[in-house]
Amino acid sequence: MNVLLADDSSTIRTIVKRCLVKEFDCTVTEVENGIELLRALDDQRFSLVVLDVHMPVMDGLEALEMLRASVHSAVPVVMLTSDRDQDLFNRAVFLGITDYLTKPLKPDTMVERLGKVLGSLDTAATETERADDDSPDVKTDLTVMVAEGDPDHRHFLLDYFGSRCEVLEASTGAEALQFCLSTTPQMVFVGGDLGIVDAATLARKIRGVDALAATRVVASVPRNQLDAARADGVYDAVIARSFVAEIFQDQFERLTMRPDRLASTLEHVHPRFKQGLVTAVEHVFGMALATEVAALDSASPLQSADEVVATRLDLALQHEGLTLSFELEVRTAEAGDLAARMTGQAVDEVTEADRDSAVAEIGNMIVGRLHNTLAERGVAGRIGLPTTEVRAAQHTPADGDHRSTVHFCCADGRPELWLHVVATQNGSSNDQEEAA
Repeated sequence: MNVLLADDSSTIRTIVKRCLVKEFDCTVTEVENGIELLRALDDQRFSLVVLDVHMPVMDGLEALEMLRASVHSAVPVVMLTSDRDQDLFNRAVFLGITDYLTKPLKPDTMVERLGKVLGSLDTAATETERADDDSPDVKTDLTVMVAEGDPDHRHFLLDYFGSRCEVLEASTGAEALQFCLSTTPQMVFVGGDLGIVDAATLARKIRGVDALAATRVVASVPRNQLDAARADGVYDAVIARSFVAEIFQDQFERLTMRPDRLASTLEHVHPRFKQGLVTAVEHVFGMALATEVAALDSASPLQSADEVVATRLDLALQHEGLTLSFELEVRTAEAGDLAARMTGQAVDEVTEADRDSAVAEIGNMIVGRLHNTLAERGVAGRIGLPTTEVRAAQHTPADGDHRSTVHFCCADGRPELWLHVVATQNGSSNDQEEAA
């Protein structure tokens, strides 16, 4: 497994590299700052990035922000830090770090935490391969044209489609157009570096041929070019370029679902939406509070006599015509425990303002992580500001295709929390009124 290690201290790099090589048989590339890290990511594919927060030229958080806005946004990141700044740490969690290591580094802790991260990557790869074998996402009678000038990405797409349907390949736009005229594929994936006949020109040419009227043209572009490609208006769909099979599969499933009503919207947004939600909560609690949390098999409702701290955030999905409304509820009596774990205070030192702020910050980090996950899958969105209130618990409608509730409990029994998600069509308020 290839790992990119960024730290300005040669001593720290030596310690971490020795662990990765000796314990996990990794191949490690070393860099000293954020600029070198971004350059290395453009030159080579890595399974994991280990990133120091404080570095010269470009620090770790700035590099992480740029990484998350790039074609490499799906790469897992483990953060190295000696900083106890809670705001800095929360920002890193929001940007989707997978785990962190604190300096001075402790060998046993480093082996344990890196082992979990690397083990999860191995598991994810195995599950993706199994899913590839078991799920025929594309009709076997479908013909797909892959037009991509980048040989690495072209081969990735050929591998993905090769066992599912008939697939044609072209390295230039002119070659792809010639194939389309002679074979009439049902779907064309266009990428970059196509030569004189670029992606947009190829799409327009296909649009001008009556025999290709039913052919869908899908552009695969770097994440930071999604809006510009959609603004061109020449493609049937635009997806984020990715070398991760699971992420590409999610995007392809969204392309082929095409739901005609609000039902199934949560799974349309992300085919494993609920699991993604659970993972986001587990990561935030594990890193921000050093606490294990588990989703319970069934959501036990709050009682009407319960008083809760509730924080709400909206995530507007720019090209889906949907808004996801998230509401996190914690019993008032237990929200002080949450704040104490987050700030390091004693429970009796926590003020009401501390309590409310902690619930709001936890909600913001959870939605932030899910936002990053969706963005990796080509679903662009914008998070609104959280609103927090103390109120009596309210009746929550049962789960459905456009709503979901997950009940969580910390390993030691408290606090418990309830996370509700409601999907509404933009411009519709019916579901928000139901949830209120």
